[in-house]
Amino acid sequence: MMKFNDVYKNIVLNESYKNWKKHFLDFFFQENKAHLIALHEGGIVDSNLAKELKRGIKKIETAYDFPNSLPEETEDIFFVFERKLEEIIGKDKAGFLHAGRSRNDLDTTVFRMFMREKLLAFLVEVQKILEELKRKIAKNLETAFILYTHGQPAQVSTFGHYLSSFAFELLEDAEKILDSIKIVNRCPAGAAAITTSGFNINRKLLSELLGFDEPVPNSYQAISTSHWITYPATAVRIILEDIGRFVADLFHKASIEVGIVAFPNNLVQISSIMPQKRNPVILEHIRIYSELASEELMGLSTLFRNVPYQDVNEVADTSVVAFEQAIEHSRRAIRLFNEVLKSVEVNVDRCKEVATATGSTTTELADELVRTEKISFRIAHKVVSRFVESGFSYEVLKNSFASEVGREISISPEEVDNILSEEHFIEVRKVYGGPALEGMTPIMELFSQKQKRINDSISQILKQFRRYKANLVKKFESI
Repeated sequence: MMKFNDVYKNIVLNESYKNWKKHFLDFFFQENKAHLIALHEGGIVDSNLAKELKRGIKKIETAYDFPNSLPEETEDIFFVFERKLEEIIGKDKAGFLHAGRSRNDLDTTVFRMFMREKLLAFLVEVQKILEELKRKIAKNLETAFILYTHGQPAQVSTFGHYLSSFAFELLEDAEKILDSIKIVNRCPAGAAAITTSGFNINRKLLSELLGFDEPVPNSYQAISTSHWITYPATAVRIILEDIGRFVADLFHKASIEVGIVAFPNNLVQISSIMPQKRNPVILEHIRIYSELASEELMGLSTLFRNVPYQDVNEVADTSVVAFEQAIEHSRRAIRLFNEVLKSVEVNVDRCKEVATATGSTTTELADELVRTEKISFRIAHKVVSRFVESGFSYEVLKNSFASEVGREISISPEEVDNILSEEHFIEVRKVYGGPALEGMTPIMELFSQKQKRINDSISQILKQFRRYKANLVKKFESI
């Protein structure tokens, strides 16, 4: 083999080799074992040769320490492996292992195996957040809270209602991760370079041996597609965007000016000079890790723009390692966010103060005028707006009503006070998905059903992975 340019070797080949040694060796050996089984069962190698190949693979896996740097005049870890196999069992035998296979299908098979485990581990972290959200929602179904629109106090709700909104967002995100795992978990093995081969290679067997759901249907797609990396990158990025929005909202609500949520001392930092400062900087660190990961994932999503639909190095180890780095940043953000959910508490007194001062329950007064006085909502809205502008003067309410409707209002000052209470505002909002218990109960049942489906899917995939690994060892050892 020719000697490579030193700069190219150091920047590209050696870094790729190190990536393979660090991240992909276990999957590389799994693929070699599965391919040998397929060669043997397809009658491409006889039992004696299969046993020799098996002996060589086992010896390299258990006793050979791959060099830290790419040896001279080798291109990648595959050729390091193949040379070592030749040393152990002989060149005339070792070369048979690569029959019906290319580095193209070998590489992308290994990368998908790596990706699916990273995605599943990330999804497990997301499920922990969903579980914490469910616990926190149940605890706060009657905790009054203020919802904002356009940065301004809007209406009273409950903290449970607020959290459940985000919980359903995260459920949808988790479902997208599951969908992306299905894309990743299709097997390219047996596609060879791009058109399969003339050997009797059973692609369905390879898929089963390596724990995939099914082979990638088309052999050219198996090598050329970028979906196994762009779909997961997009799905994870959407989760981070959603978390980022929610964290920004918590930042706003935790500010001194708003102050309706608070964090315990173990999640805040002080100033070295300003005695009064309590900085919830954990939110900033969630934002930092989320933004770092989002940029890395966006880079992977745009990496393939105008790239030819062929076998290209954009679908090689550099991109996969970049994804792994993004996942690590994402998992840090997720873990920090889970701690925030566990610890954040509502400042109930401040919520009441804001609700009273800003008229956050006055929509209900307008609604009550429609129900009780039988007037249109637009007239009721106009009357109540004047009431709010006056600083909540009952006299202004009474006079405005008389001016607009032509008769006296029948609702007393005491009834107005009750209508405007936080408790009443929440209690009457019984519509499906509203903050009253009658509105929340069915949607939380739906949440539990959806969460269970995701949990069941995770358990099924984990079981599938355990089963294929045990079966692969058993079949390999039986050669």
